[in-house]
Amino acid sequence: MQISNHNLSAVVANNRLKTSENMVTQAMERLSTGLSINKSKDHPAHMAQTNKLETNINGMNEARKNADNTSSMLQTMDGVLSQINAMLQRIRELSVEAATDTMTESDRDHIQDEIEELLSEVDRMCNDTEFNRKALLNGNFDNKVFPSKNTKVDAGGDDVFVPDAENIYVSDDVMVGTYDMVVEPGTKSKMEGNSACQFADPAEQSTTVKEDEAGSIKINGYTIVIEAGESYFEVCEKLQHGFERGDAEITLTDNPVTVKASRFGPCPLDIEVSNNKLENLLGLPGAFEVGKDAKASDLYYTDSKGNRNMLRDADFSTEGNSVRIRRSNGFELDFDLHPDNKSSKLSLEITDMGSYQAQIGAEDGANVKLRVPRCDTKMMHIDDINVCTVNGADRGIVQVDDALKYVSKIRSMIGAYDNRMEAVSDTLRQKNENLTNSVSKLRDTDMAAEMTNYTTANILVQAGTSVLSQCNDQPEMVLQILQ
Repeated sequence: MQISNHNLSAVVANNRLKTSENMVTQAMERLSTGLSINKSKDHPAHMAQTNKLETNINGMNEARKNADNTSSMLQTMDGVLSQINAMLQRIRELSVEAATDTMTESDRDHIQDEIEELLSEVDRMCNDTEFNRKALLNGNFDNKVFPSKNTKVDAGGDDVFVPDAENIYVSDDVMVGTYDMVVEPGTKSKMEGNSACQFADPAEQSTTVKEDEAGSIKINGYTIVIEAGESYFEVCEKLQHGFERGDAEITLTDNPVTVKASRFGPCPLDIEVSNNKLENLLGLPGAFEVGKDAKASDLYYTDSKGNRNMLRDADFSTEGNSVRIRRSNGFELDFDLHPDNKSSKLSLEITDMGSYQAQIGAEDGANVKLRVPRCDTKMMHIDDINVCTVNGADRGIVQVDDALKYVSKIRSMIGAYDNRMEAVSDTLRQKNENLTNSVSKLRDTDMAAEMTNYTTANILVQAGTSVLSQCNDQPEMVLQILQ
């Protein structure tokens, strides 16, 4: 027997035992965690790959929540617009009812009162509808348009420049850039009386109407009855209210008295006074000047690089102070000139800022922009509906028809957006499933194979322990020889 200062067989057996113990430890770790990669050394390449996949999965989970939240927001908008649509239908019914001559002026007044309440509710819903404290229908999620500011208005004695255009609607087919055009603002029909209105004379405010001064005034078919015994102050209030109902504005303090139509364009100003005495006190009728619709022409487009081109196929149409521009490619640009606008030029800078942005992917730039135009009564041009006369009721029917088309257009956009968000959400769920399956194949433990490895390693540990014990007995055999 060879005598050695080193128990080499024990060293070899111990190394093999250590390797087997490491195999058992690794197998137990994988079986207990269910993961085949618990440390970076287990499989560096797979670890890096699974980290990237899990980053995508986590990002897509949040993107799916974004899509679901956006869908909920769009459904909130659609619900409100559904109620607005119902109110517009009611306003149209009332306009049709008021358009017949079987209705008295008192009946039309009551109908007008209901219409005004409904219009106020439309505005309230547009301004107050929120989702997570964000306004939805007040234009907050529409592309921002910056008109030129050449219109000067008096603000408490100071001249202030305000935008030349308002109530601007831009379709999706209008490119971002600056649009310049030549404009001629519309005017209102005007009547200038032949004298000052004596009812508005401060010195006569306490005077009462005499018998021969009593009578009636008709403004565009709406009758104002002036009765004997009424004070001149009460008559002034009647005139202000009555002319408003008759689609006109009267300025009693002017000398001579002036009357203007409530709207821009060639609107009628038919005034009839029942007797000469009342006519002299009122100072009406007088010289009539018919109003004109606005005009617009010569549309130029300047892109972000400064290239300026004339859009020769632009088709202009105007009504009152409203301008509509159409082109063959779906281009729609609508706006109202400011009532005080006197400028001959208008510039509109159209941007892609302001629209709602939904992050629908895990990567930067994986987003979609949604825009929802303003939906209040001014934007739909129904804020001035007046059914106190037959002509006004007929016009109200047309106005509401246009408003219903506008609401249907917005609801169609919202419905398309909502369908897209649902498709995005379904796609992200499918992607999540596929990527999770990939991560599972790379990182999850194959329990059957790992249990086999554990059993094999455990047997090797037991055998290694037995062999090491025998190797440690060899020095004792050498001592027995020495004896």
